[in-house]
Amino acid sequence: MVTREALIRGHYAALERGDIDAALSVLDPGVRWSRPAGPDAHGPGTILTGHDEVRAALERGRSLFGEDRFEPREFVGSDDRIVVLGVRRLRGARGGGAEAPSAHYWHFAGDRAIRVDDVHDSAPVRELFARDRGDHVWPLGIAYMKSRTLYSAVELGVFTALANGPVQGEELRQRLGLDPRGARDFFDALVALGLLERGEDGYANTVATSTLLADPESDTYIGGLMEYTATQWYWSWGRLTDTLRSGRSHTYGDTDPFEAIYGDPDLAERFRRAMAGGAVRAVMALPDAFPWKRYRTVADIGCSDGPVLARLLRTHPHLTGVGFDLPPVEAAFQRTVERHGLGDRMSFAAGDFRTGGLPRVDALIFGHVLLDWDVETRRMLLAKAYEALPDGGAVLIYDMMIDEERTDLAGLLFKLHMLIDYPGGGTYTARECFDWLAEAGFRDLRSQSLAGPDRLVIAIK
Repeated sequence: MVTREALIRGHYAALERGDIDAALSVLDPGVRWSRPAGPDAHGPGTILTGHDEVRAALERGRSLFGEDRFEPREFVGSDDRIVVLGVRRLRGARGGGAEAPSAHYWHFAGDRAIRVDDVHDSAPVRELFARDRGDHVWPLGIAYMKSRTLYSAVELGVFTALANGPVQGEELRQRLGLDPRGARDFFDALVALGLLERGEDGYANTVATSTLLADPESDTYIGGLMEYTATQWYWSWGRLTDTLRSGRSHTYGDTDPFEAIYGDPDLAERFRRAMAGGAVRAVMALPDAFPWKRYRTVADIGCSDGPVLARLLRTHPHLTGVGFDLPPVEAAFQRTVERHGLGDRMSFAAGDFRTGGLPRVDALIFGHVLLDWDVETRRMLLAKAYEALPDGGAVLIYDMMIDEERTDLAGLLFKLHMLIDYPGGGTYTARECFDWLAEAGFRDLRSQSLAGPDRLVIAIK
């Protein structure tokens, strides 16, 4: 006698080879088949009755998908009711794939199923259809509107104006000096973007914008990065097509980027604030990402105004730290030292790592540094790091790195950004970093996720 599990397996096998008649032979002529709503519909689902309706649904599925099969993993139950747990695997007409966890509830009378309840997560199915239709292309084409709305909110001081609590729309408009025509639409767009909340008391910051964008003196403030992106990078990316054709950065012309930045005091100050904003994720993650108790002294190479070092020293009171950067950064660095009361443990060393040596400490941090330079400069810096460290000393490198499969969007976009903005820089893989470190003499190489798109590479002398 054929078991019901065998009948069900035969049904799935028939569907996989495209034999709908054989698949229907397991079902009673009056079968009721329930399933989630179609890929374009919303609601509790649909119920198919009888062979004709089930056949039509199966044939439609074959016309919509390049592949649609159920892979059973586990059979639970006995007698008249059997639950099959598995995965529905789909491939779109244009090659995109998806899978959805599924459960099929089979109800039998004799050797035929009188009811089948198909329960699966329909979101992957809808997403597959959306990709094949190109639904993601339209929002991508106007995504700049979202970012520009955020930049304007930072430039206008919206989040800082709401730092102390909710404000009614008209009062907020007047505080910011906005024309009545667009103010309400602007505020409501920020709500729709998840950047503000709106209630009876007016508009308010979200938890995220309160943390990241409300207080310019906070270690977690990223507004400086948003302002720099709005005025510098936004313009630079407008030259992407020219850069791809020429292979040359057009942002600074033939001038060294850092000479151009630090040759303009206003630009240098905005760049400093941007780098502080870009370091926020590392500020929060680095103190817990490494066994600092084994080390006594640390230097942050390219420290900017020192937020990473300050958080590290506050978290680990046994550490003493040195911030190493170009001379124009020192004043901002000292303000950070004073703000956190770290004058006895945190000092500044002015220098240019391209022409001089590095501080001699137990651990060296290169945060968002290597990606600014060509491969030869990276090798040179790591050789200098090896020379400066004692035996057992550590070098910690964090950057937005590219995954080995080259599929991570953030890393790839930032590599394009470096092509646009810098003549020799660019993101790289952890494996490439391992190679440079090994050439310098380091051992015990490892990498780990740090925060967001940043990866941390650690090596020991």
